[in-house]
Amino acid sequence: MNKLIASVLIAATAMLSGFAVAQSEPGLDRTRPVVARAKPGRPLRAGPAAAPEALLARYLRSRGTSEQVIAALRTQSRESGAGGVTHLRLSQQVDGLEVYGAYVRAAVDSRGVVMHVIDGSAPVSRPLASRINARQAVSAVLRQLYPSVPASLGRARVQGGTTSFYAGPFFHGEPSATAVVLHLENGQLARGWLVETWTHRPNQL
Repeated sequence: MNKLIASVLIAATAMLSGFAVAQSEPGLDRTRPVVARAKPGRPLRAGPAAAPEALLARYLRSRGTSEQVIAALRTQSRESGAGGVTHLRLSQQVDGLEVYGAYVRAAVDSRGVVMHVIDGSAPVSRPLASRINARQAVSAVLRQLYPSVPASLGRARVQGGTTSFYAGPFFHGEPSATAVVLHLENGQLARGWLVETWTHRPNQL
């Protein structure tokens, strides 16, 4: 996981180079998610019967979350737990791309009571354009992680928002770059790349 985070930071740095000469380049936002837990007998939010997502949206609105952020949330999983509690995990999408690391988790009981919320969503704004393409993002990461391994990126294979490249037998899987939106520490959103590599020896993903 550390290598993936490093890869994203490299891509973000390359993407933003030259954007603002007079200021340092912003890194990824590292703000910890906001955690809210209901106290016994005092729910975070209760309301008439509705889908758990709708109850969660009401709670987020009551906390001042903007409609743009709520509209950008997408349910990734909905699991039933003990006592009729529904556990939700939502990601966030802007311009059709995942916001890297942004999520909301919630627990809603069968009475329509929101019991637990972890809010790691990002403010929504128009993302800055990426200044590098998928090939440049992968090349930058390979130079950083494997400087002693000669790698010339061969044919590209595109599937959805992910571009993969043949880079030689050193890699067990083709290095790839997936288009994402990054939440930067200055609050701005920017298009970037999530780069994945998988080597033969050591077997490192």
